[in-house]
Amino acid sequence: MTLSEISENIMKRIFWIIFPFFAVLLVWQAIASLNIFPHYLFPGPASVLEDFVAKAISTQVLLLHIKESLIRLSLGYATGITGGLALGVAMGLNKYIARFFEPLIVFTHAIPGITWVPLAIIWFGIGYKTVTFIIFLVVFWPVLYGTLIGVRTTSLKYSNVALMYNAKKWQIIRYVLLPGAMPSIINGIRLGAGMGWRGVVGAEMIAASSGIGWMIIDARSWLHTQTVILGAVIIGIFSIAIERLILKRLEVRTIEKWGMISAP
Repeated sequence: MTLSEISENIMKRIFWIIFPFFAVLLVWQAIASLNIFPHYLFPGPASVLEDFVAKAISTQVLLLHIKESLIRLSLGYATGITGGLALGVAMGLNKYIARFFEPLIVFTHAIPGITWVPLAIIWFGIGYKTVTFIIFLVVFWPVLYGTLIGVRTTSLKYSNVALMYNAKKWQIIRYVLLPGAMPSIINGIRLGAGMGWRGVVGAEMIAASSGIGWMIIDARSWLHTQTVILGAVIIGIFSIAIERLILKRLEVRTIEKWGMISAP
């Protein structure tokens, strides 16, 4: 492939990433310009941009809210992914551990995440601990199920071949089971990443005095619709950034590198 062809492919990818958003902006601006709804209920893109400039540059309060949410999100992701991976591998490898935890998992998973917020407030109070706990819960489940399904569906013949060469159990886990389960694990982490944002916003609306979720619910109280929309846009931008800069690179370094899938 020549340099010009590579450049053309890159430009095409950039175009198909930007074009849908550009189309939505045009439709959004067109509807706002028709004044079908009052401006304070349906502000246009320019109003949201002005709000961004005021909060991010003039007062920098937006940066504080983003920082608070990202710290909570990072803590929740780290604990949720670690816990889901560890328990998923353990249940996939040991039938007795699986028998013990499966009824508990089915019971606990059926409880909506929002139900845990009042309990978390009672246990941990308002602030980081409560929000982090809720994020942990919503991230934990998809990672757990993704890991469990991946380990259980990895063909036993690969493990048997490794055993024939006197591989130790940790070597089988590291070089056979985890690579085989990685596509399912990555899918679980992707689902957890999306649900983590829902968790942080929902928890901050109830159990925090800062963060993107708190900013959105506070703006709703004052009918600052442009700030509500700004919060939603920021969540979307960071979700794309996490997907492209972290999860996609993880995918490239694991399942694409091992030849288990091909890059789109």
